[in-house]
Amino acid sequence: KVGFCGPATQRCILRSFSMCPDTLPPQKYGDGKPETWCEHITHIAREHSRDDEKVELSTKIVRGDVGYDEFLLTLRDGMANANVRIACNYLRSALFGFEKIRYIPANLIIGMCGGHFSPILGIIENDYEGVGGNKIEDNNPLVAIFDTNHNYNGVYFVPARRLHEAVGSFDFANRSPRTLLLVEKNKT
Repeated sequence: KVGFCGPATQRCILRSFSMCPDTLPPQKYGDGKPETWCEHITHIAREHSRDDEKVELSTKIVRGDVGYDEFLLTLRDGMANANVRIACNYLRSALFGFEKIRYIPANLIIGMCGGHFSPILGIIENDYEGVGGNKIEDNNPLVAIFDTNHNYNGVYFVPARRLHEAVGSFDFANRSPRTLLLVEKNKT
């Protein structure tokens, strides 16, 4: 459903930190602002972790208007740290194109402006040759994104440059570029 991708992404990340689903609050419609998203995930971890294993999180927001090299370094460093999970807020149509138009202009507006939250699962470096011996573009690894919306079939692999463009797109609701959100489980 529209508006549930942010909270669904939070739940995926919290469960990846071994938080029991029984302790998590029911999923509700979420706010699309990165700052609110970060406040909410740290609050859930603090308030809903078990007494025998408190989970303290810290977050970092990386705006999509950073240069490609910084964007890629952030992804690589985050994925290399076992205590870090990464979520991204991106413009879906920049990655996958427009959905079949059912209602005009609503679908067009959502396609051009509507963002989406998803957890990033990993990076596959392009150190191999493609089909027919064609060299894959250097410094443009594939990023595995888990789509929390059941209508979109789970995991996608997208070139990092394309993801950078989708995260760098302007978010009209928040009047800023979209973001990468790094969530780190603090050592206790």
